[in-house]
Amino acid sequence: MRQINCHIPIRVRVTGRPTDEQWRQFGKQMAETIARRIEFADRTIGRGMGAGRMGATDVQQEPIVEGRREDGGGRYRVPSYNAGGATVRLPVRQSHHERVQQETQGALRRIHELLSRGIFD
Repeated sequence: MRQINCHIPIRVRVTGRPTDEQWRQFGKQMAETIARRIEFADRTIGRGMGAGRMGATDVQQEPIVEGRREDGGGRYRVPSYNAGGATVRLPVRQSHHERVQQETQGALRRIHELLSRGIFD
């Protein structure tokens, strides 16, 4: 599985003694800023990957037929050219976009968790 790492630099300078409300505002602004940066990285990476391409091999796609799903969506039945048209069960992979969305949501949940406890706790 390919991995892409994004470095999102954030520099913060605090002067004085912020109130609790100012810390809450700061946490909210940080979460929004980071979410925007992650969205930008997602768009940038998505353009670089190229839609419908994985390496040098074209990905064949067709609309999902719900009646072909099995194992809670983890497998999908398709006719096999190698088996003379007999139905075979294949594992289902998430699309790049679905994986990035999951990873983005996980990162945002972690950021929210960290910021909700207090930025320096």
